Amino acid sequence: MSGNSWADMGQECQHCKINVYPYKQRPLEKSKDDSSKIDQTKHHPQHLCEKCKWLGHYCRDSDRSRAYFD
Repeated sequence: MSGNSWADMGQECQHCKINVYPYKQRPLEKSKDDSSKIDQTKHHPQHLCEKCKWLGHYCRDSDRSRAYFD
């Protein structure tokens, strides 16, 4: 389970080194204080993330990532 997945993008398994794609995705739910439930301070393994590799930078950097989809 990951709170940071992208459509048609996988994440490499730390153990077997195979790229695994999400089989089910849903929007993140908002908490009562209207903040995302995902902890943005938690480590994101960029070296395993296909999106980070594809972008060439941290995929949670929304300002830079948005340029690819506008």
